[in-house]
Amino acid sequence: MYYWFIIESRGRRYVVRMRKKTKKRSFLDSKYFSFMDTTYRLIKSSLLFWVYLFKHAIVLGFSISFCTLIDVVEEILGGNAQAIRQLFREKSKRYRNSKILSLLLIGLTIYFSAFVILPFPKGWSSAVVATIKFVCLYMLLLIWILFMYTSYTMVKLQLPAKQAALYGFYLMVKHFLRSFALLLVFLAIIWLSGYNAVFFLFFAPSIYVMCTRAIIGSIYRSDREQSSVFI
Repeated sequence: MYYWFIIESRGRRYVVRMRKKTKKRSFLDSKYFSFMDTTYRLIKSSLLFWVYLFKHAIVLGFSISFCTLIDVVEEILGGNAQAIRQLFREKSKRYRNSKILSLLLIGLTIYFSAFVILPFPKGWSSAVVATIKFVCLYMLLLIWILFMYTSYTMVKLQLPAKQAALYGFYLMVKHFLRSFALLLVFLAIIWLSGYNAVFFLFFAPSIYVMCTRAIIGSIYRSDREQSSVFI
C-alpha cells in the first residue's frame, strides 16, 4: 500500500510516494530477525562447545560440554535471550561430576575402534575377523546412542550420571525406532562433517542436539515421577 504526498518548496511542487509498512510485512520481518538471531546463537553455542571441550581436556570434559550444549540449546529454543557465554558458564557447573562418564565414553570408543580399524593377525580366518569387527562396530554405535540418552536424561531429569545411564538404557530399548532414527542422524552428521570442516565446527554440534531434541525430547516428562524407579 502506498501513500502520495504533495510537498511545496520554493514555489515548486514535489510528489512523494511512501510505502506503508503492513502488519504482514512487519510480521515477516520479525520472523526473519528471530530466525537469524536464533541461528547466530546456535552457531555460537557450537563454537563454545568446542571451547569447553578443550577447556576440560576432552577426555574428562566431553559429557560436561555436551550436556551443557543440550541445556543451552533448550534455553535458546525456549526463547531465553541471555548471553550464550553466560549460559554456558552457568549450565556447565551442573555437570562437573560427570567426568567419569566422559572417561568411560572415550575409553570404550578407543577400545572398540581399535578392533574395527587395526588389522588382525594373518592366521585368523576372514569370517572370524568380520564377525569381531561387526560386533565391535555395533557396540561402538550402541555406546554413543546410549550416551545420547544418558546426556539428555541428565539434562531433562537432573539425575546423576549412573542413574541417568540406567534410565537412558531403558528408554533406548523401549523406543527402538527412535533409537534407530537417532543412529541415522548420528551417522549423517559424521558423514557431512567428513566432507566439510566448517559444518563440523560451526553447525554439527547444535544441529545434532536439535535433531536429538526432535526425536527423543517428547518422551521425557517435566516431572521426576517417570524416573522414580531409578532413584
